[in-house]
Amino acid sequence: MATGAGVLFALDWRAAAIGAGVWLLAFLAFRYVSLGSIVAAVGVAAAGFWTGPLRWGEEALPVSVFCVLLAVVVILRHRENIRRLIRGEERQVCFRRSHEAR
Repeated sequence: MATGAGVLFALDWRAAAIGAGVWLLAFLAFRYVSLGSIVAAVGVAAAGFWTGPLRWGEEALPVSVFCVLLAVVVILRHRENIRRLIRGEERQVCFRRSHEAR
């Protein structure tokens, strides 16, 4: 995820920023890092096509295709996380200290 995000920031910072925002919103809403990554990947794929026409004088298609391929790779790499999410076994991030840690 981090390597793909770094490459995406270098290729199209707008699509990367949209993906980061989508990840943050999904993570804060559901507290699953993996779900945030999956939703952000889909957002990046859409953003790659949306921001492509905004680039003047550049060929937008290669970046848009990269965004889609990145989304496919992220989803494929998160197959086990998707299975755990469906079964309700994926661990959520907890922002509060547990009583046991005291």
